[in-house]
Amino acid sequence: MQGMQLEFVVKKTNQQQSYLAISMTGNVMQKQVVNKDKGYAEEQGQHIDLSGSELEEALNDSNIFAEIGLDPSSVKASITDVNVVATYELAVSVTKSFFYNQEKFLKIKISETQEVKGNEVTQETLLGDYRAVDGILFPHKTTKSLGPQAVDFITQSIELNGPIDAMDFN
Repeated sequence: MQGMQLEFVVKKTNQQQSYLAISMTGNVMQKQVVNKDKGYAEEQGQHIDLSGSELEEALNDSNIFAEIGLDPSSVKASITDVNVVATYELAVSVTKSFFYNQEKFLKIKISETQEVKGNEVTQETLLGDYRAVDGILFPHKTTKSLGPQAVDFITQSIELNGPIDAMDFN
């Protein structure tokens, strides 16, 4: 970003705990921590406790795989195309959909609509370059739409069942 490399460190457990830190040149610029029933975000030295829908969304996102926390009765399925690829669309909420390649059954897109300054803005995330890690396929390239720009995020490594410091979730 702006000629600088961003580093994302994400840690998740099967206990609805997650840790996200975004660093540039070794300095943590942004951090979010979720621990079962509470969470907070830090940005530029400001600590903000998460509550209401923000906390609920953060808890859902803390699942190792987003699909784990879905309520099947609230998911609506349909068939559509994404860049001429036949997909299954799962509308997992009023504002969020997951798209899966019909042939490979891999998630290739996430679409989420949010209200920003009174306007609805749809952010798309494209997933690709799937590689196996301990027998599980993970996307290693993520392209996010940020307004008129698209930013590529390349995953350097994924470690499963590695050591995690419990203090990361406090």
